[in-house]
Amino acid sequence: MTPARNVSQAYDRAARSLDTLAVAPADGELLRRLVERLRALQQGWKQLSTAASKHDRGGYGTAQTAIGRAEKDLQVAVRDLAAAGYSVG
Repeated sequence: MTPARNVSQAYDRAARSLDTLAVAPADGELLRRLVERLRALQQGWKQLSTAASKHDRGGYGTAQTAIGRAEKDLQVAVRDLAAAGYSVG
């Protein structure tokens, strides 16, 4: 298993654990966005692993771009949680 696949699986575990949380309706959208961002990162790292194993430079670059975008989106989701009064970090 590649290190990128390990990262992908870690994001998947995080998303699955958060997806099972029962939260107040007012916080449901915040949680949904956070899980969505984690899933995007999981997919990006999975794509990176696949591209690396196939020596696919184009696919690797595409995956890197997707990961970078998803990381920025995750940062926004975390800031939204902090703005809603949650302790993050």
